[in-house]
Amino acid sequence: MINGRPNAAGILFAAFTLIGIYPVSADAVEEFISREGKDGNYTVFFTSDRDIENSQALQKDNRFHTEIYRMNPDGSEAARLTSEAGMQSFLTPAPDGGRLYYVQGTDEDTEIAWVTPDGGDRGYLDENFEANNYYPTLNAAGDRIIFTSVPNVETYKDNDEEIFTMNLETGAKQKITDNDLNDSNPAVSPDQTSMVYLQSRERIVPEGDENMYSDLKLRALASRNVLYKYDFQTRKSTPLYKEELHYMYPVFSPDGRYIAVTVNYGGVNFETLVLTPSGEEAGAFSFSNYGCGKYHFNSDSSRLYFMCTEPEETGRQGIYYVDIANRDFNPSVVTEDVFFIKDYALSPDDKTVFFSGSRSDNYTDWNAWEIYRIGVDGSGLANLTNNNSREWFVAVGPDAAGGEEEE
Repeated sequence: MINGRPNAAGILFAAFTLIGIYPVSADAVEEFISREGKDGNYTVFFTSDRDIENSQALQKDNRFHTEIYRMNPDGSEAARLTSEAGMQSFLTPAPDGGRLYYVQGTDEDTEIAWVTPDGGDRGYLDENFEANNYYPTLNAAGDRIIFTSVPNVETYKDNDEEIFTMNLETGAKQKITDNDLNDSNPAVSPDQTSMVYLQSRERIVPEGDENMYSDLKLRALASRNVLYKYDFQTRKSTPLYKEELHYMYPVFSPDGRYIAVTVNYGGVNFETLVLTPSGEEAGAFSFSNYGCGKYHFNSDSSRLYFMCTEPEETGRQGIYYVDIANRDFNPSVVTEDVFFIKDYALSPDDKTVFFSGSRSDNYTDWNAWEIYRIGVDGSGLANLTNNNSREWFVAVGPDAAGGEEEE
């Protein structure tokens, strides 16, 4: 937390979706998909503390300092792109590969920044640092960004989170939500006519579960996030599903037919729901006591990938998927020979998963964290970084080239 506000180190999951304010044609969506690198021309971005001096002391002080790097899908030609204090997260490549947007968290601010793939140019969404901004997503054309914003004041609880959009060409900013509650985690439909998001409310504690909330792992459940749907034409928001439940990590499928979201029914009773845009249940599965998240659909929306802790009391984390096309909601595992996983991304051709993981059973063994690649069928696990440092967040962007080869 930064002065009571969330910072980049405390924000672990986001909905990575194509977003915008105005409807787009099917041809525009297809053009975007083609630019995503279907032929395998893509770049892997990741964060690391490999070049940070005195990193061990910084870690002991609970201050995470990292930088952003790029490399080829085989791990070659790694190059450093940034050099600034703080920690980077929410790596979000632009559709044309021209920029990488990300959240830069320091002790003073949490801001959305950007850097070109060669590291030659960089900037901030809010050059005046008037607010704390996070949860960035881009539209198909790459000229608009949607994000959550909080006024930059000393007491965060006196100011609420709202969802904004900004025209990246003109810098014009527009507020989408406007109320006295916290609105965050926007996920916009591929046709860009609607958006789902989370609105924080007072937690409704189920009878008999009162003592559950003394557990440190469940402190986050003190508030309740209601799942809302916003219509860009009418500018009205309505609850999408049952208001009494607590929701996390909503994301749209690329074809716009589904919304995946984590729901909590009270205590350690979690479930993943697959909803239609009208709020009807299309499927559900329960896999872990502490719920799953970081949802990614593949490009044809036939599979839903996610991160989860194993149901057994091992603490082991993994990447899994369910078969949406055949309505098979029994999770299949992608990663088995890894103990902890922080972040992951799918390649645009749907063949490969890139992830930050540790094969040590000690989460704070920072030097064990590496960037790996593995086939979606679980084959071909390879360590791409093999570096005595902490590799943390990862993203895949289309056809981005440049940067100097790391010595």
